Amino acid sequence: AAAVAVAVLALLLALARPAGAHALLVSSDPAYGAALASAPARVTLRFSEAVHLSRDSVTVRDAAGTLVSQGAAAHAGRDDTAAVALRGGLPHGTYIVTWRLVSADTHPVGGSLEFGIGGPPDPGAAPAPPEPSALLTYAAGLAHAAALLGFALFAGLVLFGWLVWPDALVRRAPRQLLTIGGWLLAVATVAQLLLQGPRTGESLAGTLGYRYGQAAVARLVLLAVAGWALRARTPSRARRVLAGGAVTGALFSEALLGHAAAGGDAPFAVFAVTLHLAAMCLWTGGLTVLVLLVLARPRPDAPLLLRRWSRAAAWAVGVLAVTGAYQAWREVGAFPALGGTPYGRLLLVKLGLFAAALAAAGVARRRLGARTALRRAAAVELTAHLAVLAVTATLTGSRPARTDYGPPFRTTAAAGETRVRVEVAATRTGPQQITVSAPGLAAVTGGLALPGEHLGPFDVRFRPDGPGRFTSQGAAAPRPGTWRLRLSLTTGDPLVHVLTVPYRVH
Repeated sequence: AAAVAVAVLALLLALARPAGAHALLVSSDPAYGAALASAPARVTLRFSEAVHLSRDSVTVRDAAGTLVSQGAAAHAGRDDTAAVALRGGLPHGTYIVTWRLVSADTHPVGGSLEFGIGGPPDPGAAPAPPEPSALLTYAAGLAHAAALLGFALFAGLVLFGWLVWPDALVRRAPRQLLTIGGWLLAVATVAQLLLQGPRTGESLAGTLGYRYGQAAVARLVLLAVAGWALRARTPSRARRVLAGGAVTGALFSEALLGHAAAGGDAPFAVFAVTLHLAAMCLWTGGLTVLVLLVLARPRPDAPLLLRRWSRAAAWAVGVLAVTGAYQAWREVGAFPALGGTPYGRLLLVKLGLFAAALAAAGVARRRLGARTALRRAAAVELTAHLAVLAVTATLTGSRPARTDYGPPFRTTAAAGETRVRVEVAATRTGPQQITVSAPGLAAVTGGLALPGEHLGPFDVRFRPDGPGRFTSQGAAAPRPGTWRLRLSLTTGDPLVHVLTVPYRVH
């Protein structure tokens, strides 16, 4: 199975066309750094994907920090466009637009830009948007890890009862594990719901108004339904079917709250993640039952249960390998991103732990006749699974490698007799920090375009950053591809030189 996962992942990465991720600003009106003769009636921001807005998702302030926007931020005819009205009669000066909203994958994103009325804005006036505290981010990650463990115990035991041990759901010890898993998942879901608001700058009512809050509430309702259906000492077939449907819905709710929900293939990705979660729950939950209950003492039915478990685990591993490779392709996009981004390195750790779990499973299969040795191997396998859950919780909250990977780009071109150096700090989608330098360089203007997708040219403003050196302000590449940077350069001679520099955005 590990070899299958690696082979499928290699094929997908070789054919990779990355999907969308966190929402990125595509264009704005007024544009970044614009110098307007008179005040606009409103500010409009267009993003690379649909965004959820709260009242204060977009605000505008003057250079002194006074709020000059009025009313609530709202969509402007499209779900990927946000707008906010401005007060009338604004005086000349610098104005800063700040946004903090929720992208299609339910993760918070933010940024800022500046424009001027009666002249250009003051350079560097726009502050960086506030980021959630490290403690808040840690708490959210811990809650997600607890939710995954709750899923593994609750959903895993239901699936184990269906496929391996039909009497599990009527026996006291397995039902106790089921209860622990259900309550752990419920408490963790409530914690996630309460933490989302502070991370996005919204109230609890605001969080309940879009998919994140709605999916969390739906999960809690489905857990209650499943708990009721399994409450009977001997659940009927109808109750078991109802519980299975509720568990499937709860798994689907988890798939909706992450990277799978963004991009053109979101419906298929959400389906794949639901399958992945179900397979993870079966394997991890089943191992928990084996270690704590089936192999804890001699049982006459142990050989039968182990044979059934072997078949079910083989299917679970196959599903995990295929769906995991597909998810890796969506989130990584290119082989260099595996080692070149925090997300990619975490994914390699997860693959290593997955391989360790498979190795332990192989040892267990060779020791089916020795209960103590088999239990020890299964415990090692379970430990590797718990580590995988912890890494998965971190991965889900991390910026995908396909949007984080972008090695620096450097080139040198001729402008008359002057050699001009062009540098892009990071060639990933989103903001582009472009530096142009040359002896005697007096002024730079530019534009950025992606001809293959008919994007741009977007104006790129440059500010002086030392003798003969200029750095971009507000440049952004919202899509991967080969972008063309067109530069107009004023050097020591009276001519204006024009250069076109192509570079790849990952």
